[in-house]
Amino acid sequence: MISYLESNSDMMQESFVISMLEEKRNGYYIEVGSGLPFKGNNTFILENVFDWQGVGLDLNQIAVSEYNKNRKNKSICVDAITFDYKNYLEKNNFPKQIDFLQIDIDSGTWQKQKYSGNGNLLALVNIPLTDYRFSVIIFEHEEIINYKNKSIKNAQREILSGFDYILLGSTGLEDWWIDPKAIPKEIYETQYFMDSVPKISKTVSNLKIKGDYL
Repeated sequence: MISYLESNSDMMQESFVISMLEEKRNGYYIEVGSGLPFKGNNTFILENVFDWQGVGLDLNQIAVSEYNKNRKNKSICVDAITFDYKNYLEKNNFPKQIDFLQIDIDSGTWQKQKYSGNGNLLALVNIPLTDYRFSVIIFEHEEIINYKNKSIKNAQREILSGFDYILLGSTGLEDWWIDPKAIPKEIYETQYFMDSVPKISKTVSNLKIKGDYL
């Protein structure tokens, strides 16, 4: 066994969510591109330490199977671009204000198989943004890897800005958004991002969580 929290990159997204939501317990998440249950995963701490409920989506059946063997919350093997989110969320009693939405489809599997790099944007378009709001959204655009992704980054910014979300920062790989209707101004206006890299909160950096790399 080795520490799940081996590097800062494994902690950044969850640390951001935990900080913005003031260590909220019993929250809800949607994880588009859930991947493996521990390594590189962005909801394990929320589930394991803060007792969140949620659902993951992934096209990789092997990853989904491993996820479901090791996690309390489930991942489902579906296409996020065509998935009926509204029906699923209603049937599973998700609140209208969901705490965290991650859109991070792996470019090596989902996008190449399906949509040649546009998977994250198409997944965002498919989510019922008029029916549900999200307190924190992290959207992966990977502009720093491929300049052609700039149009994807700009398009999701237009969409989310149009729904009155606030872009709090960007790492070059992802955009980090908050809902000002759900998070107080004194929380989201703190100096969270430094040199385009989000800080790791003291709460998260002090966690001792173990998990196998799969």
